[in-house]
Amino acid sequence: MLAALAGMSLTLGWASSASAVVPGENGKIAFVGRDGDEEIFTVDPDGSDLTPLTSNAVNDGAPTWSPDGRRIAFTSERDGNYEIYVMDADGSNQTRLTNVAGYDITPAWSPDGQRIAFVSNRDGDFEIYVMGADGSNPTHLTTNTAYDDQPAWSPDGAKIAFASDRAPYGADSEIYVMDADGSSQTHLTDNSRTDSDPAWSPDSQRIAFARNRAGGVLEFDIHVMGADGSNQMPVTTDHGFNRMPAWSPDGRKITFNGSRADGQRVRIINADGGAETTVPTAPAITSHADPDWQTPPIVPPQAVPPAGAPQPPASSPVSGPGPLVADRRPSSQIALNARVVSTRSGRTIAGTATDDHAIRRVTLSVVRRSVGAGKLRCRALTARGRWRSYRPAGRTCAPRFLLVARGTAKWSRQLKRRLPRGRYVITSRATDDAGQSEVGFSTRLGNRRTVRAR
Repeated sequence: MLAALAGMSLTLGWASSASAVVPGENGKIAFVGRDGDEEIFTVDPDGSDLTPLTSNAVNDGAPTWSPDGRRIAFTSERDGNYEIYVMDADGSNQTRLTNVAGYDITPAWSPDGQRIAFVSNRDGDFEIYVMGADGSNPTHLTTNTAYDDQPAWSPDGAKIAFASDRAPYGADSEIYVMDADGSSQTHLTDNSRTDSDPAWSPDSQRIAFARNRAGGVLEFDIHVMGADGSNQMPVTTDHGFNRMPAWSPDGRKITFNGSRADGQRVRIINADGGAETTVPTAPAITSHADPDWQTPPIVPPQAVPPAGAPQPPASSPVSGPGPLVADRRPSSQIALNARVVSTRSGRTIAGTATDDHAIRRVTLSVVRRSVGAGKLRCRALTARGRWRSYRPAGRTCAPRFLLVARGTAKWSRQLKRRLPRGRYVITSRATDDAGQSEVGFSTRLGNRRTVRAR
């Protein structure tokens, strides 16, 4: 692994990027291409608008998009050893964030764009650190004698997945997860084959990863599992060397670098497997690695002057779109104080939603979790007052937003039908007029409540 790091090998892909995935529309794919040496490019998924972002005599790699799609963190050895850099989405303003004698590699943005997790051997062995997005205050998250690598931040900001060859599950590397502060480090995989390259789905419910098939260096397939390690399923099957999965922002597809008869290329496949395509690029780019998928920046619409307002002179130049500004995600809060949901007259669920854009709608999930014959059963309340069964996500029942609330900034929803006895999880989700939806569902944020019908 150290030899691969020293060579920044496209073939083995060890110096690889953790994927930043944030729910939204699908934008460009950043990747590493060999064009003499290893440089960073962006390209549309159909192969159009191929753009080189770096161009120098050394290797640049591990590109990862910031959550707002405006910047890319990456690794470069341009200053003599591998350091973390950041640049604008068009390749401008390339700035070094780290400067130590060891290797600093594999950057991963936090969902709020304020921090970057990365890997460094500055203190002797490779550990996972976190620093400010400007490179400030680097701090240990892991401390052991194993090789900890490839941090991947969950879109809800609560967890970081990573790969490690620590005992007793090494030395073949397994997938682990920890809280964002480094606590509660837990393994998700445990087998005799190498598991690596974790990447969270946009809803934080699944993790894609690469698994070695039969011990060969170039025999890997992309797999997907629940966020708790359950339901480990292959996405690619016996197709050579498949590494570095990254989810599309809409959660429907996965991009990865895969070797076929046409070489090692950036490829796209459905998240449940099938319909594989290749992202075409210029023939001079002989191999691809480390793809990551962008959520396009939000361009706020121009303000329209009210009727009767003074108009600019005819000679005034026509202004273009407004400046790009950081867009935060909306948040909602349930104003549900009582623990009891009435079984006779129903309960009005009400709350508020806020954002820097206008709130377009608020949807609700009412989910009942039950266990029978040792199996978990999930059911969600529909708009017609019926219960729809669906498959659990590991040991949890993920929200199912089947109800639309009345109102926006102040919203409410009347549950008219009687509810069977039991515990229910009610979750609200706001969406703004820029298409952004909130992704963090927790009691702390106030948009998730557990109640009981008696």
